[in-house]
Amino acid sequence: MTAPQSLSAHLVGGYVYGIYRTASELLGDKAWDFMWRAGELAYDEIEKSLHFPSNDPATVLQVVSKYMVDSGYMARQEVAVRDGDKVEIEMNETAFGWVARRLKAEGYVVHRWSTCLMNAALKKRCGMQMKRHAERAEFVNEKQAKTLWQLVPIGVSRK
Repeated sequence: MTAPQSLSAHLVGGYVYGIYRTASELLGDKAWDFMWRAGELAYDEIEKSLHFPSNDPATVLQVVSKYMVDSGYMARQEVAVRDGDKVEIEMNETAFGWVARRLKAEGYVVHRWSTCLMNAALKKRCGMQMKRHAERAEFVNEKQAKTLWQLVPIGVSRK
């Protein structure tokens, strides 16, 4: 018996929902720490397959963004660093956008796979991390989400 060539997005999405809802229920506010740590571990697994021409934060973000698109996680992603410390991320047609919208609507921590990988890369390569920005938009429509983050040195609280 051979493994299937692809997995059902519905099956994987169901497990993503279950994992992040469970993290929220069991950990409360610490579910954010769970999410960020999961991103760090995932980044450690993929880091060797990424090529960073420089350790400039904008470049690091672009490399991870391209990886997420090339991996099929989303159709398109745009990342920009503005004013030296503001990170704007626009994601289009993510594989599990429906799960993220549901988790957010129900008040649970959202699986920010792309953002978590970017944050892990920034920590390792630049000594920076992303902090949630007070003025951030989330879901624009069913296919598009925009988020705003602030770059801060490691050690500054994300909240």
